[in-house]
Amino acid sequence: MPKTRKMFFIDGFNLYHSLEREVQKDISLINAKWLDLEKLCSFYIDKNIEELTGVKYFTTLSWKNSSLTRQKNYISALLANNPHLEIIYGKFKQKNRFCPNCSVPYSGHEEKLTDVNIAIYLLENALKNTFDEAVIVSADSDLIPAVLAIRRNYPGKIVSILPPMASCANDLKNHTHKKYKMRKANLLQSQLPDNQFFTRPAEWNCVNYHFNVQTQKWEYNS
Repeated sequence: MPKTRKMFFIDGFNLYHSLEREVQKDISLINAKWLDLEKLCSFYIDKNIEELTGVKYFTTLSWKNSSLTRQKNYISALLANNPHLEIIYGKFKQKNRFCPNCSVPYSGHEEKLTDVNIAIYLLENALKNTFDEAVIVSADSDLIPAVLAIRRNYPGKIVSILPPMASCANDLKNHTHKKYKMRKANLLQSQLPDNQFFTRPAEWNCVNYHFNVQTQKWEYNS
């Protein structure tokens, strides 16, 4: 009997920001930013009856030089260690904003295209019949129309969600077949290797932080 083909669609910034929210509660989770995506996905595959057929990682390159350096290092490490990985890029668009307290204008950035890209890749891969089950790693309710389209047009396929840490994703969950739980232990066990080619950024290592009792926040030992 053929194995169930499982493909993962990972909303990179949704996952990253969920980890950011959890870090102030548990500093050890900052290590999870050096995340081996295929290793994480393996925790949600029963190798006796399922197989991994692809990991689609949707992200956008930062406009900040310091963040961009870490991000490019991470992406290079991912590609070197994740043979099933495909990276799909969105973009940041500069946007004028106003301070809610003083109404002073300032320039900000907004991530664009990610939810559209995920929706398109979900539908394209359903059309190409490259998966039996699609696992969406996101809590973004904007993906509901794509989920419903797959369920209408490909009723034999399963659409599941694996919400990032601290995300309930109830709206999205109500339109999918299954919901998996992302666990801290699985995140911390899914780390990319450090070697002579790629090394975890110091800012992504919990040993380089201290707790400021005055601000009640974890701070980097810069």
